[in-house]
Amino acid sequence: MKLLMCDRCGDVFNLKMELKSCGCGRTKGRYVNNEEAVVNGKGISLALGNGSLHEAMYAVRSMKEDFRSSVKSVWDRHPTAIIAWARPHEGPANPHTTVVKELK
Repeated sequence: MKLLMCDRCGDVFNLKMELKSCGCGRTKGRYVNNEEAVVNGKGISLALGNGSLHEAMYAVRSMKEDFRSSVKSVWDRHPTAIIAWARPHEGPANPHTTVVKELK
């Protein structure tokens, strides 16, 4: 899953086919197809490992309700990890994203 984080306002948002931006409007991006994205080069590109995200979601949903109500005990007894990367907006580390400074 591709996400952008604005290093000015702190918003984190996912990309869609329509142009999206953070709350302050500085960081922008969108998908151009199911794999390729364009961003305006502001903020930070993030990626979450879909497999680890789904495993963590399943683990939390599988917990009994009374156990889930205690956030401290959830994280102390059953931590769930999600693999995430902060990476450059384009290049070998992010081959499916291109920077277009004037996104529309």
